[in-house]
Amino acid sequence: MSTMLEIGLTASRELRRNLKSAKGLAMGALFLLGGTGGSLLYARFTRYALERLGQGKVIPPEALRDAKLSALKEVYQEATAQYLVDCPTVLLFLFRGTLLAIPLLTLLAGFDSISGETQHRTLRYFAARAERSSIVLGKTLGLWVTISGLVLLLHLAVWVLSLINDDGTAAQIASWGPRLWALSLACAACYAGITALFSALFRTPAVALFVGVAALAAMGVLGLILNFMEGAGQLAYLLPSKYDSLLLSHEPTRVLGAIGALLAWTTVTSLTASELVRRRDL
Repeated sequence: MSTMLEIGLTASRELRRNLKSAKGLAMGALFLLGGTGGSLLYARFTRYALERLGQGKVIPPEALRDAKLSALKEVYQEATAQYLVDCPTVLLFLFRGTLLAIPLLTLLAGFDSISGETQHRTLRYFAARAERSSIVLGKTLGLWVTISGLVLLLHLAVWVLSLINDDGTAAQIASWGPRLWALSLACAACYAGITALFSALFRTPAVALFVGVAALAAMGVLGLILNFMEGAGQLAYLLPSKYDSLLLSHEPTRVLGAIGALLAWTTVTSLTASELVRRRDL
């Protein structure tokens, strides 16, 4: 059996396992409800704030655009702010929220993908029919497809609700919606590899989950510290969270560079997880 076929079969099995399990269904439902609910609340709050700001008067679209541009300049460079000003605010909020949720969502979905098989010694049966590296890479691929599908469902729901609530034109949503979802796939791939590494490091799923949550929290705190330390900002590029903002850059080369860095994280972590499993006594 070829390596690609082994990876594909393992990925499809992992996808079915995630979608059929009670844990997967519960997580998917909570993620979708939380994401759509948060986006709707944000849109309602924004509309209410604008109504109060206008004191019952209709605010001209030009004034709204200028206010939004000023707010974006507080976060991004001027050229990037000019690029993002035409993106519906609710979609921008959804994208940033998605990137924040993906690390923990991916860890919760896949912390036991390898450690669970190792704990119950079921991995030895799969290893008799496929290479161990193919099993690990297939599980990583299956986890990535699972998270990408959940994110797509969430984004689709918000696109429809945005059209219904008039939070953006159909042209804006059709242009920005799929683009932002596609950019989130690189982030999902990065954390699928990281989750596979945590799961391969430990034989007990609970330990893999605990260490994974602690590591993600430590990476987040370290990223904040490095960003605020004078002269240490470049070190933040060693962390995947640094590339979240670069995915929204107006420069295609910076976007491609961020995607490449996130995929490099995926490659290194998934190959390391494969090597750990290959050396392990099953």
